[in-house]
Amino acid sequence: MSSLKEISHYVSMIPFLDDWQAFGGKVEVWCTCQQLLDLSAGDWEEHATMLCNFFAFVDERNGGSHESFIVIGNGAPEGNTVYVMRRKKGVAQVGEKKGTPDAITLWNASMGTKYAASDSSCPLRAVHVVADRNNIWGNRQAEEQPHRISWNLEDAKCWTPLFPQEGASLQTVQPDRLKYAEPRSSFSSMLEREILESVKTALKSWREAAKIDSMRWTRFDMSVSKALMEIVAIFEESAAGQRPLTDEGMLQEVYRNGRLRGILETKDVHAIPINMPFADMSQVIERVRSTGIHSCSDPHVRYALAVRVFSYPGNAHSVWVYILRMTPR
Repeated sequence: MSSLKEISHYVSMIPFLDDWQAFGGKVEVWCTCQQLLDLSAGDWEEHATMLCNFFAFVDERNGGSHESFIVIGNGAPEGNTVYVMRRKKGVAQVGEKKGTPDAITLWNASMGTKYAASDSSCPLRAVHVVADRNNIWGNRQAEEQPHRISWNLEDAKCWTPLFPQEGASLQTVQPDRLKYAEPRSSFSSMLEREILESVKTALKSWREAAKIDSMRWTRFDMSVSKALMEIVAIFEESAAGQRPLTDEGMLQEVYRNGRLRGILETKDVHAIPINMPFADMSQVIERVRSTGIHSCSDPHVRYALAVRVFSYPGNAHSVWVYILRMTPR
């Protein structure tokens, strides 16, 4: 992994699990990056710590022009949260341009999303604490929103350091090297089949449960499903930063596929691509159900479904469920 987007995508494909689910009760545990990989799950702080460490490694290798920090604060909708702040060295104010679109960015490591610190719509609503390998700073500014605060950690009017700026000697609990479980293609193939059959079964049962005559039968178009499989591979490459595509670019890729172009030109189509880490089957099924794509009473409706699982080291699996609903015009 070399690009920031590829790194961010990888970290976001490690399943999310709150501490109260993993350890029981009102316990707050900050696991090391190795423990995150061994457990194959973590919450806001584990994902942010791993992403921050990856960024630091890449930046040092590339000359050290940028620096990354852990940001503890409050976000929407999750409440207490942890982000990663990355900035070009020497930048302390939002909106400063140093050869980049925005020299300070905020990353939701669990979701794999990036925001400019100057973006007032960033889901990180309040910044309380910032930390790196050398120190921890508390925000003492009246403002807490990322686009309103000063990020100059050396300004004593804005930030209070926990340790003296000079002479602090902090020891890391992180291992020097991480050990990753190797990805298994056989597991990916098995998981694809299980998810495909589970989603098909669930889709049929949801429609039958509506007790509407026109929804008693659920038909799948296998030729369209096969075409979707080809597109999903392109979507994964884009999500991982290997083949950057805008939304318009993705649509163009869909139109390049003759079978899908014909469908789009002759039918009303409702298509939903879902990308998520794999934790358990129930989460995948609930994610599909929440789209409401099964709710269609048109007697001529047909569905197409493609499932792909892309496995990465460390038991991280990027699951794609691309479901398409077609009705006559």
